[in-house]
Amino acid sequence: MNQLVRGRIDFEGFRGWYSDLPPGRRRALTYLLCGFAHQAGVSFSTWGEALAASGLPASAAVVRQLLVAGRGEYSVFRLFELVEAVPEEDLPTAFRLLVYRFGTAEGDVYRASRRSTAATGGTAASWTSGWCGTC
Repeated sequence: MNQLVRGRIDFEGFRGWYSDLPPGRRRALTYLLCGFAHQAGVSFSTWGEALAASGLPASAAVVRQLLVAGRGEYSVFRLFELVEAVPEEDLPTAFRLLVYRFGTAEGDVYRASRRSTAATGGTAASWTSGWCGTC
């Protein structure tokens, strides 16, 4: 999944995967994107970037619901609940926004990792030396 967002967000890759799944699995994939974005360290600014990149209108009802649910502490749980409850006809819109949310958050992590590797000369010893004095 990370390969679909490294360097750029390959929405067509995600869309193809999504469309090949049966309906119940589509919801499960959308649900997983919430968790993966959370693990990548999603922030409030990530939502704005994801919305802009997705091309979705902020006025769409499911988009507004996702944006509200994604604010504050423990937002991942509210998002999980919303994905479970979203009507089937709105699921593709939720999926699109959550792909871009995950892609934006994971992209930030990937770029930070590349900068860190470049700054340390790309050696494993330089990143391990902070936690392993004998490495």
